[in-house]
Amino acid sequence: MGRLKIVADENIPALEALFGDLGHITQLPGRTMSAKDLAGADALLVRSVTQVNPALLAHSNMRFVGTCTIGTDHLDKAFLEQSDIAWSAAPGCNAGGVVQYALAAMATYRPDWAAKTVGIVGCGNVGGRLYRTLKALGVSVKVSDPFKSTANIPELTTLQDVLSADIICMHTPLTIDGAQPTHKLLNRHNLQQLNPNALLINAGRGEVIDNPALFEYLKSTPSLRVVLDVWQGEPDIFTPLMSVVKCGTPHIAGYSFEGKLNGSLMIFEALATNLNMDPHSIAARIAEVKRRVLGEPEPLNASSINEAILKTYNLQADNALIADVLGAKQPISTAFDQLRKSYWQRRELGHYFCPNGKGEVHDFLQLVNTVQ
Repeated sequence: MGRLKIVADENIPALEALFGDLGHITQLPGRTMSAKDLAGADALLVRSVTQVNPALLAHSNMRFVGTCTIGTDHLDKAFLEQSDIAWSAAPGCNAGGVVQYALAAMATYRPDWAAKTVGIVGCGNVGGRLYRTLKALGVSVKVSDPFKSTANIPELTTLQDVLSADIICMHTPLTIDGAQPTHKLLNRHNLQQLNPNALLINAGRGEVIDNPALFEYLKSTPSLRVVLDVWQGEPDIFTPLMSVVKCGTPHIAGYSFEGKLNGSLMIFEALATNLNMDPHSIAARIAEVKRRVLGEPEPLNASSINEAILKTYNLQADNALIADVLGAKQPISTAFDQLRKSYWQRRELGHYFCPNGKGEVHDFLQLVNTVQ
């Protein structure tokens, strides 16, 4: 390709450090990218807010599209493949951040979570990481995923059985068609199957839960505690639901510093490989950027696992962010995107170590660092 004309979402970290030698980079807000912005572009780097379709790429010379996210429902993959445009995603890049989010929700709203049953709906890259972490901690789990088998997940069961758990974590991708669509998987009917005293966490895709139906259900069943990071119709979300959920955040569960950087690294590797760069030089660039950007691990003093989780991530502070914008004069869609753009630098549990080198907190942090 020679030197590339690259258009990238301005929220992707380490753009210049990773991609600067490959060509000229134009950084833009991902939500408002247009076909005009991409005129003559060879490569496009996005996150989940950019809809990549024929209209967006109409005036480009696109050869490569990379999304620094695990999800791909914002990419028209059939069009890209028919147009001979290489594309790549970053599966699992933010799994550590989402697991941290789920654990913080449990530590905040169900402090006895380790003694309860956790149901996981969807056991792919993120749900699978949560499953393996909870199992290693000795927590009772149930899993619903029609594409997995009991050979790898002995706890596999029906969706109805999972919905009876004390804590339910939604980690499915968004699919509209096929044999097992997840669009509005938790609808008016399935919401009735929930344990009414459960904690429900959705840090997967917003449209997996019918938001108006959840709003109606919560009005009659306030004992259900709900933590939502993803919302139907983002960024123009169903605001009445915010007033009845226990905690709401602006799609930032996977926005850990490590998660975002991992996405950049994975897409750099995919693009560099597509350009037939030397594998050793690709690996060297990745190692150098990781070393320079991530820095050294930090000590963490805590007397319990819950305290350790919440010292690394105060979920209620993020809930306060979105609560503050409800009374603002600007449209909720504008405020929602602004919160994501200005999100603080949250480090994952794996960034920390216990300085005394012993005890349950030490063992917990060691475990989190080893489960992949």
